[in-house]
Amino acid sequence: MAWLSGYSKRKKLTLDHTKADADLPWFPVPAPMGTAVGLTAADLSEIFNDIGDDYLKIAVTKADGTTQMYVEIECWSAADLKALPWFSKSDWTMLSAEDQEVYFYWDASAADNTAYVGTPGNRAEVWNAVGAYLYNDALTDSAGNKDGVIHEGNPTYSEGYHHKAVDLDGDDAVKVEANSVFNALTSASFAKWVYPTNFGSGTSSKAFVCCYNGSGSRFQLKFEQDMLRLYYNIGASDGVNSSSFAAVDTWYRVILTIENGTWYVYVDGDTSPIISFAVSKDLSDLGSDWEYYAGRDFGTGGQYFQGLIDSDFIIDGILSAAWIKADYHAQTDDLLTWGATEQAATHKVSGIVKQDGNPVERTVRVYDRASGLLLGETTSLTDGSFEIGFASQDEVYVVALDDTSDADDFNALIFDRIVPVTVD
Repeated sequence: MAWLSGYSKRKKLTLDHTKADADLPWFPVPAPMGTAVGLTAADLSEIFNDIGDDYLKIAVTKADGTTQMYVEIECWSAADLKALPWFSKSDWTMLSAEDQEVYFYWDASAADNTAYVGTPGNRAEVWNAVGAYLYNDALTDSAGNKDGVIHEGNPTYSEGYHHKAVDLDGDDAVKVEANSVFNALTSASFAKWVYPTNFGSGTSSKAFVCCYNGSGSRFQLKFEQDMLRLYYNIGASDGVNSSSFAAVDTWYRVILTIENGTWYVYVDGDTSPIISFAVSKDLSDLGSDWEYYAGRDFGTGGQYFQGLIDSDFIIDGILSAAWIKADYHAQTDDLLTWGATEQAATHKVSGIVKQDGNPVERTVRVYDRASGLLLGETTSLTDGSFEIGFASQDEVYVVALDDTSDADDFNALIFDRIVPVTVD
C-alpha cells in the first residue's frame, strides 16, 4: 500500500460494513481516541506520546494510503490521552458491501497539515450538513453556513456525550437566526444527543428542537414526561406522542425527519420510528424567516428544556434508515477497528520469483531473520518481480509460498540471509 510522504507512522482504521445497510456518501465519521477505543478497545497512547497536543501533525487518507480526507478536531488532550477527530470528504463513501479501510498517519516532524486538519468552524469540508453544532465551549457552526448562532440567557458547557455539551437549566437556549440556507429547505433532518435532567410537571413543554417564524407558526419536538411529543402550529395545529420510554439523566440520540407527507422520530439508531406523524406541511410553510432553537418552544409560558444537548446536526433532506443506523454505531464508537502501528519503509528487498526457470505469481513474505517477525507481504507480478519495503536494516529471509491447489506440488521457495537495501 502506498505511503503518504512526510509521515513515519500510521494505523489502519477498518470500518465494519455490517453497520451500514447501504452506501453512505460523505458520511462524517467520529474516531474517538484514548486508551480503550473502537471495537477492540485499542490503546492509542503511542500517538499522544509521539506528538503531544500538536494535532496538526496528523493526516487521514482514503484506502489508497495517499488521498487525504478532511479532519475536524473536536477535542485533543495529550494529558488526558483523549481526542475526537471527525473525518470525511465529499467524494468519499462509506461502503456497505465490504469492510472499508482508511489510514491515520502521524509524525512529530511533519509539516503542519493546515490544508486538511482544523478545529470546529475551520473544516466545513467534513460535514454534509447545513448546520453542525458540537457545542465545544462555543457556539460554532462546523458546517460553516451560519455565523448567527447566539445564546438566549446564560447557558454553560458541561461534560457531554463526546466532549462538551451545552447545559440548559430551564431559562436559556441556543438560537440560530433566520438565514437563507435554512429558509431554502423544504425537507430536513435534525439529529442530536439529548440528556434530560428534568421533565417538569404535567404536559409542561420541554422542547429541544423548535423552528419558529416569529409570528406564532412553529413545530417542535419535546419531552412530555417519559414520552416524546411532536407538535406543529402552522395555520392548524396538531401533535402526537410516542410511547413511554424516557428517563432523566440518560443520553438519547434523537433524529427527526420532516417532509411534506410524513414526519418521523427515531431514537438510538432504531430504524423503526418511535413517532410517525402524517402532516401535510413542510418547512416552507413556516415562511422565509424562521429561526432554529435548541432548548425552548413558544407555547404558553415559553417553556425551556432542562438538560444537555450535544452533536446537534441539521441536514438538508431526509436521512435514510441506513444513515440512522450507521450514525448510531459511529457515535457510540461501535464502527472502527484500529490496526497495529506501521512504520514507513527505510529498507527493502526485491527480486524475481521463478519456478522451473519461468516467472510466476506468488505470495511473497519477508521475515526478520533473528525474531521471525513478519515485516511485509506482497504478490509477485506476472513477470515474477516483487518489492517489499519495511522499517528494518537487519538480515531477513524471504518466502515465496506455494499458491497452487495441487496437494502433491510442493513448490515453496525460501531465500535466506538477505541483506535489505536502503530505500531511495
